[in-house]
Amino acid sequence: MLIRALQLVRLLINIFVTELQLCCTKSLIELLKFTQLFTTSTMTDSPKSCAPGAVVKYCGPTNCRGNRWIATIKRGSKPQHQFRISVPYEQGPDAAAAAVISKAAKYFGTNWHFVAPAISLDGSGCSYVYLIASLSTSL
Repeated sequence: MLIRALQLVRLLINIFVTELQLCCTKSLIELLKFTQLFTTSTMTDSPKSCAPGAVVKYCGPTNCRGNRWIATIKRGSKPQHQFRISVPYEQGPDAAAAAVISKAAKYFGTNWHFVAPAISLDGSGCSYVYLIASLSTSL
């Protein structure tokens, strides 16, 4: 009886792992489809097109301010096309990215949102990039 129960548990674990792998594979395929929309050229001195992104960096405490996350989006060289938001550390980098995306989307009149998990720039957990797309962008 115990052996049968262990076999059943092993079977359920195998099914769970298979479903998890399938889910991760589907997410990766969707991300690859999205990036193909913007990678239409080979790498030369600069890309022909690129997806908008928000950069979020951790900023430690100063004499005047506590720990915080600073998010920026730059869509041109003009000051009105550069957006910056700071949120308290406790709110996290996702909140900073959401705030700056909302601010920029309002200015440009778009429906921007995250399209993938954040990408760590340096592996330290101090700086991230969030890919952005309009709700009308099809994968």
